[in-house]
Amino acid sequence: MIRNITILFFFVMLGSCNKDHAVKEPLNISSASLIELFELPNQKEAHNAFTDLVHFQDQFYICFRSSDKHVNGEDGVIKVYAASKSLFFNEILKFTVNGVDLRDPKFTIVDDKLHLYIHGTVFENGTAIGFKDYLSTFDEGTWSDLSEVYLRDVDQTYNEAWPWKVTYHNGSFFTVGYNQGVFSIYSSIDGVNFSEQLDLLPFIDYRPASEAIIKIVDNTYYLVSRVYQENAIILSSNDPLDSWQYLDDIPLKTFGGPEVEIFNNNNFLLSGRKNLDDGTQKLIISSYNLSESKFDELLVLPGEKDLGYPGMVLIDSNKLYVSYYSSDSGITTVKFAAISIETD
Repeated sequence: MIRNITILFFFVMLGSCNKDHAVKEPLNISSASLIELFELPNQKEAHNAFTDLVHFQDQFYICFRSSDKHVNGEDGVIKVYAASKSLFFNEILKFTVNGVDLRDPKFTIVDDKLHLYIHGTVFENGTAIGFKDYLSTFDEGTWSDLSEVYLRDVDQTYNEAWPWKVTYHNGSFFTVGYNQGVFSIYSSIDGVNFSEQLDLLPFIDYRPASEAIIKIVDNTYYLVSRVYQENAIILSSNDPLDSWQYLDDIPLKTFGGPEVEIFNNNNFLLSGRKNLDDGTQKLIISSYNLSESKFDELLVLPGEKDLGYPGMVLIDSNKLYVSYYSSDSGITTVKFAAISIETD
């Protein structure tokens, strides 16, 4: 009964986002409260993880990887679930590629289309030998078959870097690709053929950075990145293909699977895996105020052991929806959380 009441509450709140009159946005985030939490249905595999979430054309979509292990197991399968305002999710499709371990699917809204980018790793005798990346496009109610995405020269077999998440802005696509000794901006005009444009390592003093997300606020580009065994970092740029400036450290060491949403053009909502000094982990929701360089931890989501890699959607500045995974129920399962954001 509690779950039904909570869903109705968020159904009403979600429907209010289509009102015509403008609502003045608050300035700062004061706290966050968990309103609803449930597992997606029919997760039969042992390890369901590495999620992303998007709200597109009045539907929520969640994507994630299914396999028997986190790594070095059966090749991963990517599944996509969908739900309307009722928040009852059902699986609508899945993707496989023979001989490729698929993982880390990420959504990108491109005008009136939805792109789903999927990373893949090819293994030989248990050792990773190369990267492959793929794209499916949702257009006019239909998902396309997977096509390859290239971060390499035409004469190469495998991509030279691992793209974490693709950002689309003013007709161009941007992503940060990383690999051993590689942390670079890649760009594309078609969302398929990416070329390396700028080595970011000199701008971060050659720190061991990896997963990174680019967000745009008033034509300023911001980059939030995980750094191995160090705090996460924020960079900014007016021209992402030319130069970047270091802004600040975020006190989240080896920040796992970072996700970012923009709040009121002055704050970031951050989510990801926080690694504690005692070796345990937790999934947090936090905020970072750009003008004050202020970090606040807002909420810890339920879960333990292997967990994290969230997707986030912010609606009406006070409703945050999060997908993530955790291993506290005997198997590793994907969860969906509805969170209320309170402001000053």
